[in-house]
Amino acid sequence: MSLHTARIAILALGIFVTTAAHARETAPAFTLPTLDGALVSLADYRGDVVLLNFWASWCPPCKAEIPLLVELHARELPGLTIIGVATYDELEDARVGVVEFGMEYTIVFDALGDISTTYGARGIPTNVIVDHAGRMHSTHLGYLSEERFRATVEAAILGALAERPRPVHPRGQLATTWGRLRVR
Repeated sequence: MSLHTARIAILALGIFVTTAAHARETAPAFTLPTLDGALVSLADYRGDVVLLNFWASWCPPCKAEIPLLVELHARELPGLTIIGVATYDELEDARVGVVEFGMEYTIVFDALGDISTTYGARGIPTNVIVDHAGRMHSTHLGYLSEERFRATVEAAILGALAERPRPVHPRGQLATTWGRLRVR
């Protein structure tokens, strides 16, 4: 199968697959290079909610969804990390895409799609949300319009952020706010 044929098949699958959710299993560990060669590990973000966005520079639905991710990143939601996983792509093409779309969040490179396959990204774009404990929260396969993106991916992110454990007072009582703990 040629690279072009494989890309078409991956794109077609991504367009027609609907949103799915995983049981709260541990997210597969990975370490991938950034586009500049630095290594990034999912374990580095334990304690944050992580949105993994599997995309490629040649994928029109990915290009349509990226501005939503850029906007979400610009909101600087506390406890949220976005990692774009450039997959089934050429390194230089991914670099050009990052600049073209102003993607200022972390981008890692999965040239052959090994991590994409591990995460069940049967098509692109695919968005996977990993909760603060490193467990799979939800997976959203295929292109989502702005309305559906906000209703599914954003809603799931906000839900995962709300699930973060609240601080506990040294006496074992739950704190009532995320702010400073007050001792009575």
